[in-house]
Amino acid sequence: MPEKKFAIVACGILKEEIKKLLADGEIEGGTPFFLSPALHLDPDRLENQLNKMLTLVSKKFSRIVVVYGRCHPNMDDIVKAYNAQRVVAQNCIEMLLGTQEYEKRMEEGVFFLSPGWCEVWREMFVERLKWDRETAVETLKNANIHKSLLLHTEVVSDYAEKASDFSNYFSVPLEKQKVSLDNLRHLILAALERTVRK
Repeated sequence: MPEKKFAIVACGILKEEIKKLLADGEIEGGTPFFLSPALHLDPDRLENQLNKMLTLVSKKFSRIVVVYGRCHPNMDDIVKAYNAQRVVAQNCIEMLLGTQEYEKRMEEGVFFLSPGWCEVWREMFVERLKWDRETAVETLKNANIHKSLLLHTEVVSDYAEKASDFSNYFSVPLEKQKVSLDNLRHLILAALERTVRK
């Protein structure tokens, strides 16, 4: 029988959700390691930091699950180099919603806000990308995004005001949708199972 302990290397955008799954015993034996969500804006830094983290973690764990979408063009090659397994999803939003719901909502012209995104949107778009309000509004308009959708995971309770700030800054209405952590849990456990088969 394979050892129960394993590492979860994840984007910090899902930090609270992953910690909740572990704390509630929905996923057993996992030790989480998180990287900054801001790395999403710098592919070279993301690759560098992910390689550093996987090098460190692989010295202590033989089983590694990577909770990242396709946030880097070489993501799967990076992960494969450490005999790790990545969850099967394009991005963090699909991890929460599931593929079918994610694709349906994408067709509606939605900008997704998870609790993690509520925490970092200002840093990402205003501070790092230097988008003023006019640029922000124009960018969403050009991308055919008509509304923002807050994914309410019920893990963090103090992000509604930040979601409202996003909606006001980008001048799009805000909707809310309750989501469970079931899909994220399923994806992590499926990836963990693949670490046994390798």
